[in-house]
Amino acid sequence: MRVLALSDSNIERHASPEEIEVTYTNRRPVPMPPPPTKIPSITIDADLVTDSMAARLCISLVGHVLFLKSQVPFPVIQMARMPGGDTTSRAAKKRHELLNSFDTLASHLNTTFTALSTAFAHHCGTKGARSSGRAYLAVVLGPTPGSAKCRVMVGVDALEAKIWGKRDDRSSVPSSSSPPPPPHILPPTYAQELEALRTAERLLSRTLASACGENDGQGMASEMAPTQTHIVLRAPRKFMHPAWVPRQALSGAFDALLDQFLGESGERPIRNDIKKKKGGKVEGVWICSRQRLTEDSETISGEEIPEEDEMIWWTWDGKLVGFADW
Repeated sequence: MRVLALSDSNIERHASPEEIEVTYTNRRPVPMPPPPTKIPSITIDADLVTDSMAARLCISLVGHVLFLKSQVPFPVIQMARMPGGDTTSRAAKKRHELLNSFDTLASHLNTTFTALSTAFAHHCGTKGARSSGRAYLAVVLGPTPGSAKCRVMVGVDALEAKIWGKRDDRSSVPSSSSPPPPPHILPPTYAQELEALRTAERLLSRTLASACGENDGQGMASEMAPTQTHIVLRAPRKFMHPAWVPRQALSGAFDALLDQFLGESGERPIRNDIKKKKGGKVEGVWICSRQRLTEDSETISGEEIPEEDEMIWWTWDGKLVGFADW
């Protein structure tokens, strides 16, 4: 007796045994988990990464890198709190110079991400929902940015694109035919913003500590002779900041570094045709928000990018010089 006269004949011709099993047992295939990546990430509790959040986490990462790569004998924050002692010794002068340069970099990064956020806003537009962009900053250890012994990349996903200094004018009276204005969202208080920054810093520290617990306890930690540390930023040509110098000559090396970073992060397929630069593996961390971006969406769209919006690499005009004496 044939119970399924037509349907089972179709199954015999077109359906696989696995499909038949799913059809008649109502079982669904278990989704595969995403493949593990070599680049750790943190996700902050916000829709977008603000300029102040990006600056705070990037300077925190620089401090971690200096200590993990043996460029300073103690964590930078701990050194800043230590008593001065003999200020005339060679070690004291090196410590003083590094702390001064670190403070200068921290100050510059605050305004850097504000300027970068504004550059993204002019490119992406700010009509309707808030727009955002991806920022990349590299911490490069070596005599020069082009002769790196170690490269640590940080990717900031969904950096808020906002024109700095633009006043939000809501004083105009809407006409009867115009739709009601959107509700005004109060910005966080200073105390709330400070607590959010501290929470994100602790999350970054725990993530790096967890990464150091993997790979036989190494992670980012490695013994390196004291050298210079350079900061390199990816930003549009129209980006303007007095502390950053455009370096077109670095485009080839750092574009390849970015490709390697994105490949190790699982953001794009690893390209085997890219020759790895001298300086070993790429290391780094992702700073993410609840909102995620599609990588290089303006490039994928196929639209021609204006020259002023072309992304190039910039170097910070200062440097951090490591030392081992104490």
